[in-house]
Amino acid sequence: MRSVLEKTILSDGVKIVIADKECGITYHRKEFKRERQIIKEKGYLPKKTHMNITPEVCENCLECTKATACPGLSMIETDYGRKIDTDLTLCVNDGACVRVTASTEAGEMVKPCPSFEQVTVLRKKRRRYRLPHMALDKLPDPVRAHPMKIGGEMWRVHLAGVGGMGIGVVGAILTRAGHKEGYTVLFQDKKGLAIRNGGVFSQLTFVNDDESIATTGAIPYGQADLLLGVDILEAARAIDPREQFRVASADRTAAVLNLHKQPTVLTLLGRSDFDPEGLRQEIYEHCREDLSYSRNLSEICEQRLGSKQFVNIMMLGVAYQMGLIPVSAWSIAWAIKDSLRRDHRKNLKAFNIGRKLALEPRALPRKPEPETWLHLVTNKGKILRKTKFFGRTHADGFEKLVQFATKSMRDLPEESKYDLTLRIYDLSQYQDVAYARRYVDLVRGVYRRDNREKRFAATHAVIWNLAKAMLIKDEPYVAYLLTRYEKKQRDLAKYAVDVANGDTLVYRHHTSPEFNFGKFRIRLKITTTDWQLNLVRQMKWWRKLPGWHRREVAMREWYVSLLDRVSLNEANYAESVRIFKCMEEVSGYREVRYPKMDRVRTTVEADLTRVPSVEVDIRRDVLDGLRSPTRV
Repeated sequence: MRSVLEKTILSDGVKIVIADKECGITYHRKEFKRERQIIKEKGYLPKKTHMNITPEVCENCLECTKATACPGLSMIETDYGRKIDTDLTLCVNDGACVRVTASTEAGEMVKPCPSFEQVTVLRKKRRRYRLPHMALDKLPDPVRAHPMKIGGEMWRVHLAGVGGMGIGVVGAILTRAGHKEGYTVLFQDKKGLAIRNGGVFSQLTFVNDDESIATTGAIPYGQADLLLGVDILEAARAIDPREQFRVASADRTAAVLNLHKQPTVLTLLGRSDFDPEGLRQEIYEHCREDLSYSRNLSEICEQRLGSKQFVNIMMLGVAYQMGLIPVSAWSIAWAIKDSLRRDHRKNLKAFNIGRKLALEPRALPRKPEPETWLHLVTNKGKILRKTKFFGRTHADGFEKLVQFATKSMRDLPEESKYDLTLRIYDLSQYQDVAYARRYVDLVRGVYRRDNREKRFAATHAVIWNLAKAMLIKDEPYVAYLLTRYEKKQRDLAKYAVDVANGDTLVYRHHTSPEFNFGKFRIRLKITTTDWQLNLVRQMKWWRKLPGWHRREVAMREWYVSLLDRVSLNEANYAESVRIFKCMEEVSGYREVRYPKMDRVRTTVEADLTRVPSVEVDIRRDVLDGLRSPTRV
């Protein structure tokens, strides 16, 4: 499209460009209508395909977000740092992210990332109710924090979000409910680039006296009674005096905030970032914290109701139960039914779940994840016993190596021991326990020279970056990551798959494996299934072939040599830690990764000429002594 536009615009005369592809909005509106018809007839949707990204395979190179800036791509935090994931509520499965290509050294355009896959959910019967019993029919009426008295009092609310979050829907519901209660309702909406995740807000004013109508829907400076932030970043704009409005004040405004991080375009492009917790604290400083509520409600909606699209109604329920909305539950329920005729039952359920969460914040606890390295050892040991031939032997070898590592580095902070344990597990799965032991010995060599007063920052950097260098994401390892037990369990939860109810998942992995035979490179453009990848994950002997991922192996051995070449003296400790973190800059696959590898090596080698050589520690063990360090 861009090339056609450039060519047309630069030509002479009157130009006409006709784009004959159907608008995505109308296309997906028809698809959703078709799906709703099937659900109405059968009670469930037999088949639904989603685009999925496997975080373990993703390298966070941001090539997909830079090429598309698609709002269906989101960012998640993992034990290996930030990765890209798909947002099921916003993703339309058009395959744009899969078609991202990069140029090879030979000038070919290839798909560089194997983390993309299509996941098809097959169901044979109606989905079972997965929420615990919450007694939603026995919720007490709240005590209103803003009782509206006769005599011209006003109640004002500012609704903040981005396109697609239903800000206009909540505004319509409150407008109808307010009219039902007899208020005069004034409002104004700002839509803007709503369809492209642009900022959206609605401002409503309830007036209980017609004679006091001499006002507008706009909220005066600091006069909002409620700030409903469906998007935390847009909610923060309501307290920023540099913006066109500042509606919140510390003595008047209550805040109900959704802590879900919806990335902006600049965040997807890697140019800026924000912290929801930091924004929450800043908003609380400009609101009444005693009347405020914050939680990642989008996550609860997706887990319990199958989509984030109900978060706006759930937040409305939270605000109502906290007494922050001067209308009755009956009026809101009537307004929901009148505004949302198709899915009003599910929206009413979301409203009541929000009320329940306001009464009992722990009513829907998160599934516990391993929090300490001891929990992680237990968790991974169970997985090995369940999924491996001779699983007990594999689990015992892993647990013994972790015990040896933590005892020999007993002063490491707990978070470093957790990271170390996880990487020992993954390295043993990558190759074997002997490969993981080499990793442990290399980390121990740095630990012995490290500084306790610095909280072993250099050792922590090596724990992360050495594993990144040693876990070469070649074809067998990627096949393992795409099919491993932990990934499958996460997908079952993500797509609400109930195996006991007959649900199944079918995968189509968009991989581009490459094989090197001397000077020859063979790259396959294929879509693989699980049975094929289960065969490939067993082919670890490929790593013995001459030239197998030659450049990645050379990078790994170069990084290993750094461990002896870098000094940890007090004078240059910070510089040494920075050098140990150099692998953080290396991301992506082949065509994306190779230029970064070359740049990092050039930069670090130049830096090492300014760093003093390391003194040999006479306490090094025999294994350390067998290594021949290269001096600077």
